[in-house]
Amino acid sequence: KGSFDAIFCRNVAIYFDKATQVLLWRRFAEVLHPGGHLFIGHSERISGQASSVFQGCGVTSYRKLNTSSECEDLQIKNGKPDGT
Repeated sequence: KGSFDAIFCRNVAIYFDKATQVLLWRRFAEVLHPGGHLFIGHSERISGQASSVFQGCGVTSYRKLNTSSECEDLQIKNGKPDGT
């Protein structure tokens, strides 16, 4: 499991359903260093619980916040991203 300073995933998530997007954002939050950057496409937005872990830096860029406890909160509960 590696850690990254930046992830570029532009115009990919728009082809996934919302549940898969939530899993994707969670996974990116897990592997980004605190303060690391996520770059996504113009039509994409961070959604789900991961939105509390990323801070918008522009229309298509986000910075991961420095708190590790928020990343732990993103763990899938009961096998589903929303915990149900």
